[in-house]
Amino acid sequence: MKNHTLILGFLLTSAGLSAFGLINWGDDTSAPNLVSACSSTVEEVPVKLVKPTIFYSLGSRFEPITKSELERAASVMNFLPAEHSTMAFSYGSVSLILIENDQQSALVENGKGIAFNERQINFLRSMDYSGSFAVKVECYGPNSRTGVLSDNIYEPHFTVVPEKQATHSLGNEGVLDYLRMRAENEGIILNTDALRPSKLYFTVTANGELKDVRLDRTSGSAELDMAVPTMITEIPGTWTPAENAKGEKVEQVLVVSLGAEGC
Repeated sequence: MKNHTLILGFLLTSAGLSAFGLINWGDDTSAPNLVSACSSTVEEVPVKLVKPTIFYSLGSRFEPITKSELERAASVMNFLPAEHSTMAFSYGSVSLILIENDQQSALVENGKGIAFNERQINFLRSMDYSGSFAVKVECYGPNSRTGVLSDNIYEPHFTVVPEKQATHSLGNEGVLDYLRMRAENEGIILNTDALRPSKLYFTVTANGELKDVRLDRTSGSAELDMAVPTMITEIPGTWTPAENAKGEKVEQVLVVSLGAEGC
């Protein structure tokens, strides 16, 4: 029998009630002891149902970096962990690559060595909020895993975020908890073997409203794919819009990672 997980919202006990009456906002992530309608089989072998964590994170698509930080960036060292500066003996090619639709585009600015050239600096300063890019660095030095001297490639990805990011009155974890409980309440059936990494994109406008809600790919569950855009738009509470360095309210694209863990 395929591994199916049945989410049963109607079995929530009074101990799990919250300000919304149905939501358990506690930190206990252990699976509840549920009695399943499927627990009595021909062999009378009890089936233990588990509640998968199908919503993992809420935030920018890649590692966040502010426009103010981009304005100050002058070398590749602004984008690498501090330990890389002591590990690498020499730097070769350094490329800045624009990310579009979650893929590396043909827009690339290449350079040599640590310091960025003029075209690379202009590339960074042209990036707008919620835009993403990769920094591909080729260097010679000890491998970070083996310690053996070799040619290495580092390729961190970044998303440009406002100086003050958009937030929800429930907080990021509160939003994720709401989505989890909402999925339970709707009785969505999940085949955990079929789940795939998926991203729910939406924009928080300067007025604190949501627009452009979309899934970038299927989560592996048609039921979940259909339900989750509505779930995020119907969340109780309020969104506070992002602000730039001048304190002006600006739009920001946020991303919820769901389905199976992965990119």
